[in-house]
Amino acid sequence: MRTLVLVVACLVVGSAGVQAQEQRSLSACGRINAFTQASPSTDGNITIGTRAYVLRADAIYSRSGQNTQALGVGREVCLNGTLDASGAFVQYIGHGIPQPYCGHVLELRAPTPTTAGSLVIRDSGVATFPIPVGTDLSNDAPPPSGTTYKCYSLNVDAAGDAYVTGRFIRTADRVVTRFQICGSVLDYVLATPTTAGAVRIGSRTMTIERGFVYTGDPAGDRTDRTVVGADVCLRGGLSGAGELIDFITQAFRDRTCSTVGSYRPPSTAADGLLVLSIPGNPDYMRLVVPTGTDLGAVAAGGDICISYAVNAAGDAFVTGRFQPSPPSLGGAGSGPPIPQLPSTSTR
Repeated sequence: MRTLVLVVACLVVGSAGVQAQEQRSLSACGRINAFTQASPSTDGNITIGTRAYVLRADAIYSRSGQNTQALGVGREVCLNGTLDASGAFVQYIGHGIPQPYCGHVLELRAPTPTTAGSLVIRDSGVATFPIPVGTDLSNDAPPPSGTTYKCYSLNVDAAGDAYVTGRFIRTADRVVTRFQICGSVLDYVLATPTTAGAVRIGSRTMTIERGFVYTGDPAGDRTDRTVVGADVCLRGGLSGAGELIDFITQAFRDRTCSTVGSYRPPSTAADGLLVLSIPGNPDYMRLVVPTGTDLGAVAAGGDICISYAVNAAGDAFVTGRFQPSPPSLGGAGSGPPIPQLPSTSTR
């Protein structure tokens, strides 16, 4: 009986493995040259550029996956979904071609002056785009963060196939380091299309890249709270030239938990300095440690929870150390840990 159970179990696992291998995600992008809608009982078909696909009969996807707002002859779309073993779409939905097209690069074969290249990139599905002969990808160096997430500009050729016209450099791709400054805003000059701006928080002044427009948190508050006289926490990113190219200004917080990047304890005659870090950014946040402040044992690489305020110079300074509420660092009462700046910007 035990042998029979084992055999059955192996068959089930083996069947699931085959099914997982048979189905794969795909994003097919280009102009729709032919389209026959599937019904709950009848297969349909679609031709996107030079590629033809079967749309399997399905009560759900024959309605939502091929809605009349997305799929129709002549429209330029990306059809995202899952293919079965025969290459037919069994789950799918159509939408306009994103510009730029962003995702994790799985394979890149750069073109030369005499041969075409190709790009395989994964977003909601795996997409393959040709790169015509002579296309300039000279700016397609790995981003500073080392991520494979990149963006490319696309066009559609006469046959209806989408192809790469070049790399699209987002603001996030140009950030070499991220940081946070908490303190009082002492000066703020907006950037213009022709001149750089500047922001001074306490004793630190940052140049703002020419042409920068404050957009705020893509997922939340878009109000620019960088107001002279206000106590704030500014989270931003610097370019290789040391200019502020992306930032969000939020209301001042008075406590946080993070990792110690470095620590210079205060002396009887001079203030100290506590530097907090996040992965990839060891010099993320600097806090003055006033003379006479006792933080106990502080080790680089260790966790610490501190409270802070703003001094007369506008800089954030440590007022004390506290223990986070159980069960873990960052629990209730500790305040959120220092996050990395989120960005969905395509600037």
